[in-house]
Amino acid sequence: MFEEGTTAFSTIPSNPVTLGKVTALLYGSAIVVGSSNNSIKYTITGAHNPESDPTEFRLVKTLSNGIAVTGLYIKYNLSFRGLPVTSGEEVIWSGLYGGASYSSRTPNSGDLVASGFDDAKGKAEGTYKDTITVSVTTVN
Repeated sequence: MFEEGTTAFSTIPSNPVTLGKVTALLYGSAIVVGSSNNSIKYTITGAHNPESDPTEFRLVKTLSNGIAVTGLYIKYNLSFRGLPVTSGEEVIWSGLYGGASYSSRTPNSGDLVASGFDDAKGKAEGTYKDTITVSVTTVN
C-alpha cells in the first residue's frame, strides 16, 4: 500500500523530502500471523527515468494542458527504507510480519524520500511533475 498523494513545493528543496510511506500488509492462508519470515518483491519506477541512467529520477516541466516538456527537468534521487532506488530494479523485502496488526510497524513500512534536487536543466518557472509507481509481487 502507498499513501497516495501529491507533494508540492514553491522552491526547489535543499533538504530531503518524505513523499509518503509504503506499507506491506501480509495476510492469507500461507501467512502466519506474527511471524517475521515473510518476504515480497517490489519494483519502483519513475515516469520520466532516462534509460541511460535508471538511478536518475526526473520532475519534468508540465504545461497547463498536461503536455510534458521532456527537455526541461529537475533531477532528483529517490530512496526507500534508506536504500537508493534504481528504477525498475526488482528488490526483495524480507523480515516482514504477517497479519493486519503489523502493517504499520517497522519493518513492514518504510518512507519514500526524494533528495539531491538538481535544477540545471529546469530553471524556467512552472510546474514540474513525476509519477512514481510501486509494484509488489509475492516471492513464492
